[in-house]
Amino acid sequence: MKRKERRKRIGTVAWKIFGSFLMLIGVGIFVSRLVNKPPSDKLSKMEQMEVIIDEGGCMYCHAGPEYASHRIHWPVVGYLIEKDAKRGIRFSNMSHAFEQLYQKKSITQPVLYKLQKIALNRSMPPLSFQLAHWKSPLIKGKRDILLDWIYNRLSEDYDVPYPVTHALFQPIQPLPDTLPTDPLKAALGRSLYYNLSCASCHNPETGGTDNLPFSIGVHNQPSETSTLT
Repeated sequence: MKRKERRKRIGTVAWKIFGSFLMLIGVGIFVSRLVNKPPSDKLSKMEQMEVIIDEGGCMYCHAGPEYASHRIHWPVVGYLIEKDAKRGIRFSNMSHAFEQLYQKKSITQPVLYKLQKIALNRSMPPLSFQLAHWKSPLIKGKRDILLDWIYNRLSEDYDVPYPVTHALFQPIQPLPDTLPTDPLKAALGRSLYYNLSCASCHNPETGGTDNLPFSIGVHNQPSETSTLT
């Protein structure tokens, strides 16, 4: 009899905890819908992006803990946020991209495609992060602003057709017809390529190969494979 009563009490407590958790999620979703609004149309595109990044807590999870909000000190919720942040920085460290953005410099194409993928499948931020950051969900208005900004950057910086949806989820992304080059870096690369003996096997004048069935390796010994191009 006592065991049944104990089990009943444990079950009641468990249901109360579970119910409280569901209520917390429900309240979070309700409050989020009330306070989470797209940036004002009066702001410039850059200012709108800054609002989305700030409200989304993007920099904390993808640039470093120095951008953490005060919510990191909340019990339970703070632990979840910190866990999400560690996973986020490990998955994608975008500190350089944020730096380029705020300095109004071109962001690399892979980063732009990654942002586009996130915006289209709404994979960020995770639910546990949204519970404490009610303005972080990428609602339709914010999503449209983000995608429009991405498409403009791809079009203006890389002459990529607008908008881009083909090959979005492919590991190899389309390259622009031309890429900016630094003559000094190019000269250094050429010097290293030849000085480190790369060209002895991967000769640019013969299509990147040495035309031998088995390449000659260290100590002038033949290897077991041909040169890869």
